[in-house]
Amino acid sequence: MGQIRSYKNDVFESLELSQITNQYNSFSEMVSSALKLLIEKQKNEQYKKGMMEASKDKLYLQDMQR
Repeated sequence: MGQIRSYKNDVFESLELSQITNQYNSFSEMVSSALKLLIEKQKNEQYKKGMMEASKDKLYLQDMQR
């Protein structure tokens, strides 16, 4: 448990040193913003992955040429 507490302290200290915590009114606002960014990043990655897979599909390519 001490190791987890140390990790949490390290993360929080890192956020404070980089002045990220100053950009938000509360910790929950900061976490919410970070989660929104993470969700958007995952959506973009899934979109790119889907486009790469589609670009290998002959039927999809034929439809795109029409």
